[in-house]
Amino acid sequence: MLQRHILTVLNECDIAPGLHSPPMATLVPPGARHPPGLIPSGQLWLPRASLSACVRGAMVRSTVGYTLTDAQRINRFPATPLCSLSWWFEGRSETLVPERPDTLPGLHSPREAYPGRWVLTGPHTRPSASYCAEPTHAMMVMFMPDALHQLTGLAPEALTDRLVDAQNVLPADWIAMCEAVQHQPDNAARMECLEAFLEPRWQACRPAQALQVQRYGD
Repeated sequence: MLQRHILTVLNECDIAPGLHSPPMATLVPPGARHPPGLIPSGQLWLPRASLSACVRGAMVRSTVGYTLTDAQRINRFPATPLCSLSWWFEGRSETLVPERPDTLPGLHSPREAYPGRWVLTGPHTRPSASYCAEPTHAMMVMFMPDALHQLTGLAPEALTDRLVDAQNVLPADWIAMCEAVQHQPDNAARMECLEAFLEPRWQACRPAQALQVQRYGD
């Protein structure tokens, strides 16, 4: 007699509640090639799975407590299709302005103050740079442009190559969230606060997809 073996594949909906760890952002450990004596290059946080089609990640850098040269105070960012929202928890940064559109800014480039307490940027068609004018602890959260549009109604193309005061363009509940994140005690708590705000809003407005596509996207 032939005996049929049934292989059961467990999907998320098949697993009893309570067996999952609480959803939360993940701090990426330093790579194997990360030099132990490297200046503070910061942290990379990846979002919980349910927000991975909304938030690409968060970058945190703190130069507080370190003695750095002027060159080490520069932060460089590549051209990107993503949008970002930034906080400063201590200190301040200035944007470095290239002398010509076809050049990269450097240490002796003109500097401009950021436009607000919290800064929203759109996609960038060219690399950019900023300078930590004093010991600084800051966080930049990277959003998928279509997700930012779904969540806020803002058009990413209208923000291209721009840095704007978030308080002038984001909805009131987003400004309240920015204030709440500002007063959290550490980076993990800041990410938890941000994700708790985004989760119900993203699930309510995210585009409808076939189940298989949604699972892959998240």
